[in-house]
Amino acid sequence: MRARTPVAAVLLLAAACSRSADPRDPDPKNELPFGYVDVPANGSTVRYQMAASGWALDDGGVSEVRIFLDNHFVARTTITEPRPDVMKAYPGFAHGSNVHGWTVIAPLSADTPAGPHTILVQAVDDHGATRDIGTSTVELRR
Repeated sequence: MRARTPVAAVLLLAAACSRSADPRDPDPKNELPFGYVDVPANGSTVRYQMAASGWALDDGGVSEVRIFLDNHFVARTTITEPRPDVMKAYPGFAHGSNVHGWTVIAPLSADTPAGPHTILVQAVDDHGATRDIGTSTVELRR
């Protein structure tokens, strides 16, 4: 004799499979931001603070740029610098503006040991999507 699947179980499975996405899910139409880190260049030497700059774009807007040192957050900034070169290279993402650059001075803690350190930069769009846009290794000298 063959076992029968209860109708209620089939209905529950069908409902679970047809449910819409969780409201916390990212918008599938939203593109990830992208960009480039101009400073610090890989192999640079830094002392008591670190200047960082570059550019970032998105199909909507970039809400912030985050800077990490050895996987620890150290600074954030916003898009404030004119970058006509970026506007020319990516006109579809320019949104009628040439302001796509960012700059930040990140203080380095006195506890940060001298030697090599990894810088990671992330761009965050106005929907919260985040992408790493650059890494470099710098040498800290005191």
